[in-house]
Amino acid sequence: MVAINSVVEPTRISSLGVEWKTTRKTWQNGRTTSKRLWATPLHTFEVEWEGINESQYSALKAFFNDQYGEWGVFDLIDTHTNTTYQVSFDDDTLKRENIRPNVRGLYRIRLKFQEDKP
Repeated sequence: MVAINSVVEPTRISSLGVEWKTTRKTWQNGRTTSKRLWATPLHTFEVEWEGINESQYSALKAFFNDQYGEWGVFDLIDTHTNTTYQVSFDDDTLKRENIRPNVRGLYRIRLKFQEDKP
């Protein structure tokens, strides 16, 4: 599986948090019990590329299209912990913004990823 880090190295990777899936049941006597449904938490990330050029943007766009937006699953290497997560895009839209108005060729891209549960 290809890591998105190998397509264009991100400027910043931020962990947005973790989510556990549990259920709660309240019994007739008022006692409440919880049950964990997942063995591991679900991680979410925000990844940013700052100051990328047109060819780097084209490489990211080709990777995004190869994944069919949020449908595909790929690797993300968290450079803070050196941990590899299998993730997917959180949205079907890839947007770029110019870093400075009226200056073409340097872009910023911010994307959110969510971990894929096997």
